[in-house]
Amino acid sequence: MGNILIPVPRWKTDSADRVLVIYHRWGNGDDGHLERFIVVLNFSPEARAVDVPFPENGVWEDLLSGAKVNVSGYWLRGAGIESNWGHVYFQ
Repeated sequence: MGNILIPVPRWKTDSADRVLVIYHRWGNGDDGHLERFIVVLNFSPEARAVDVPFPENGVWEDLLSGAKVNVSGYWLRGAGIESNWGHVYFQ
């Protein structure tokens, strides 16, 4: 599996009470096909609207909620992240 921690400004640590992490992990699944994960974590006490970069366009599934999002232009704009919560997007 490969890992990438998205560099500044997409990795945000702008103060002790407002921390956002965006993490990209990828590798081959058991069937040999490429699997990609985008992990977005909000350690803030407040909900955030975040622009999240993605390596591929198309439909991604949030493994935590089961919701599906459609990524275009390699971005998911204004993604809502609840306080002290996150999303694990899979494609």
